[in-house]
Amino acid sequence: MSKRQRHAQILAVIRENRVASQETLRELLHQRGTEVTQATLSRDIRELRLVKVPDADGTGHYSLPEE
Repeated sequence: MSKRQRHAQILAVIRENRVASQETLRELLHQRGTEVTQATLSRDIRELRLVKVPDADGTGHYSLPEE
């Protein structure tokens, strides 16, 4: 899988789920058949400029900067 495809998968997961941690994101990607290491996922999150935004209960989830 190319980086571009992996990034598309990450964005799809983020749009469809409230993802609070990298580990949860890895698990959701795994369910879609995408295997990724923690280091690669961390780098992808930076490259995609994902941000953690607070929920009403104080926990956070990943989001795109413009959302």
